[in-house]
Amino acid sequence: KAAVRILPPSALGDKHHFDASNFLAANRKKRLRAIVEEVYNGSTVRVYLVAEFQYVQLLIAGIRVIYYF
Repeated sequence: KAAVRILPPSALGDKHHFDASNFLAANRKKRLRAIVEEVYNGSTVRVYLVAEFQYVQLLIAGIRVIYYF
């Protein structure tokens, strides 16, 4: 039983049952370990939160991205 984990719906691919406001209230001003899974553009990234087994999409405001080819 110690090795069994109850995964949240977002870890199983279900995006519709994630309560963002409660997650934000519970983790405000905390550091969370995360792995960047995908960078959509310069200001939008998808991260995997290691301890919570959650996928979160971050929209970052106030940055400027310049693409060089």
